[in-house]
Amino acid sequence: MTVRFPAAVRDVIGGPAATVLESVPPGMSGGRVYRCVHPSGSHLAVKRWPAGTSPTRVGEAHRVMRFARGAGCRIVPAVPAVAVSGSVFHDGDEVWDVVEWMPGQPLGADANPQAVGTGAAAIAEFHRVVRPLVERVEIPLAVRSRQERLHQLRDLMPRLLSRPAPTGSSLDALAQPRDLAQPRDGSADAADEPNRSTLARSLAEGRELLRHCWGDVAVRIGTIFSPARDVPRRVQTVLRDVHRDHVLFADRTVSGVIDFDAVRVDTPATDLARWVCRFLVAEPRPDGGRGRIGRESIGRGRGIERGRGLSGGRYDEVWNAALAGYRRVSPFSESEARLASQILFASAWMSLANWSVWLGLERRPFPVGFDVLAGRVDELVRIVRMLETRGLSEIDAS
Repeated sequence: MTVRFPAAVRDVIGGPAATVLESVPPGMSGGRVYRCVHPSGSHLAVKRWPAGTSPTRVGEAHRVMRFARGAGCRIVPAVPAVAVSGSVFHDGDEVWDVVEWMPGQPLGADANPQAVGTGAAAIAEFHRVVRPLVERVEIPLAVRSRQERLHQLRDLMPRLLSRPAPTGSSLDALAQPRDLAQPRDGSADAADEPNRSTLARSLAEGRELLRHCWGDVAVRIGTIFSPARDVPRRVQTVLRDVHRDHVLFADRTVSGVIDFDAVRVDTPATDLARWVCRFLVAEPRPDGGRGRIGRESIGRGRGIERGRGLSGGRYDEVWNAALAGYRRVSPFSESEARLASQILFASAWMSLANWSVWLGLERRPFPVGFDVLAGRVDELVRIVRMLETRGLSEIDAS
């Protein structure tokens, strides 16, 4: 595989003698990662960061990674020491970096709770070792950002829900970048059409859920994160984007944590909530998951009882295993656990609202295929359905 790297990057990876083994498909942000082998045999991850990324921001992520490695956290990628240019490289408007390639594979959505607990313990270990970088008490960013976005969604959701249901043809504005797929000779457009239609169906199902549930859900989220209820909490350096694709496993142990793009100072509760959320994909229902959820079921705990039935049991098993795994390594108070469950609930519903707005109202393009977008929306639909089985009354707002 031939890739044009900036000269400084080529020097770090070993010049012409380096081998490019694979290119990782771009994520939602548009970053591109290449797996390279240095002539010495070491495997390196070369990343072209998303357009508009600040070099200072990448440098901040590297500072955290170096600190964690220096404290003995081997699941964090090493950042090569580059004496002259530093570890962040420029090529015109592009920003690149090079870090250690971490081995392993992510867990599937149906991973057993014990494995989820192992991942939570690894996250706790990262929190433990980087705590000396920053530790203070304030209103967490996770709380403030959800308050702000909920305010924005109060204006956006009526506009979204008043529009006709999306169709494949109504998503033409989401045409994907040319460098993602085959040359645009007409055949690729035809091949995209089934995935475009699948995305339209997923958006229509998400829209139906939001139409029936959002009013009550928004009130509940507003109550949970009301400025009148703001409580200063312990904050520190955390990952903030630690979902299941970013924690790698080998031989049933965590072999690496990757993607430090979102590292910020925030509550550790936001990492536990993010980690657990994408393991809560409910089992498909006999009707294919297309059934309606009416207002009468919201807030009354209807559906599968807590801790009973397939979906409710899955939630409790995964959540309890994650909490126990985290606490094996680092303290996590009952107040933090309650905040994490609240963030999980709010984030799942707000993510579904966000993606529905971005795709169905604003028609934002993303550097991934329609099938990937449909999968993300469908996953969120299934997660909020699982949360609904527990009833809003079970999300403690005290």
